[in-house]
Amino acid sequence: MSRWVVYLYMAYYMGSLGVSEPAIYIFVDIFGRSNNRIGTHSWAYIASGGEANVVKTYDIVSQLLSHYGVPAHVIVPGSIFNTKCPTYDKERNLGFTSVSACMPGIKVRITEGSNSETVPVGVVGNLEISGPVVFKSHFNNVTATEESFLSDGWTKTGDKGSIDEIGYFTLQGCAKEVLVINGVKYNPRKIEPALDESKIPGLTPSFNR
Repeated sequence: MSRWVVYLYMAYYMGSLGVSEPAIYIFVDIFGRSNNRIGTHSWAYIASGGEANVVKTYDIVSQLLSHYGVPAHVIVPGSIFNTKCPTYDKERNLGFTSVSACMPGIKVRITEGSNSETVPVGVVGNLEISGPVVFKSHFNNVTATEESFLSDGWTKTGDKGSIDEIGYFTLQGCAKEVLVINGVKYNPRKIEPALDESKIPGLTPSFNR
């Protein structure tokens, strides 16, 4: 079988809360048993996006998948693919994986927030994006459009992050302190510390720690 791209939406399984090792083994076993049918040795990528991705979890999954002939660095976090995961992230002692450099069609910059001045390499700031793949406005929301879209063509994402010396981008939290779940707004500053303090086994500390 020729090489092909496998897209698995794993945000709910390998998200910011992490995944228990038994669940990981079950996940890998399911795909491992399918090795002869779908040719895991020829997998090019397993794309995981939607949530912060825990380095420890990716390391465990990568090692387990290797037993079924899956190539190294097969898991790529986010839509800005990190094709060196988890090696790159382990070398830098990251808790959450980098999402790497931009894919074609997107440019990214990190600003200090009060203006469009960019921050130095490695400094956490506000994530802004631009490019032909970025939408032009919020649907039926003039206020949100005016707040997010800048006159120089860049768009505020509401996320915070940093860019290292080789251009790899790592998310570092949110600029906006609001979570919207089923239409209800919550303050993550109240939820995340409570989760961190609960010391749940297997739970990866949040960005606020």
